[in-house]
Amino acid sequence: MTVLDGRAIAVFCASREGSPADRALGQATGIAIANSGARLIYGAGQRGLMGAVREGALSAGGHVIGVLPEFMHAWGWGSPTVTETIITTSMHDRKAWMELNADAFIVLPGGLGTLDELITVMTTRQLHQHAKPIVLLDPNDYYAPFLHLLTHMIEHDFIHPEATPMPWQSTSPGDALERIAADLAEHASV
Repeated sequence: MTVLDGRAIAVFCASREGSPADRALGQATGIAIANSGARLIYGAGQRGLMGAVREGALSAGGHVIGVLPEFMHAWGWGSPTVTETIITTSMHDRKAWMELNADAFIVLPGGLGTLDELITVMTTRQLHQHAKPIVLLDPNDYYAPFLHLLTHMIEHDFIHPEATPMPWQSTSPGDALERIAADLAEHASV
């Protein structure tokens, strides 16, 4: 079992349901994070893949931090069953809080918000604002078109491949967490 005691893993994913396989992946991801000893940071949603990740982590006794902006909190969008809720002033502040307080990022299927979060942490990593691992947890190739676009951008010389570490791809929560643990251990010894 991967041990990430004292670490925090941010999971970016959809607030929508997705397929049953997506929901099962979300729940398994939450369970794996809790079993590793890491804290889960997520977007505080009650439903969809967010809800599945939260449910999984809580079912395994995990510490769950939900982060949402004031307007979503006012709408009652956040889950009342998290360990801790962080209220930010805006969506931008929400992303910044998650990026600052996470040790690594796991990205599950999602829509525009998920893509925005992924692009943000990739961009700030490219600009040397952090060196945190980014993993696409993608057993069904949901992100294949996105990765094709990145390759296309590299081919057209708009992304420098050595300056822009691409996210790792994993097919299981266990593999994703093992990669994260190895990367964090390697950088801790540097």
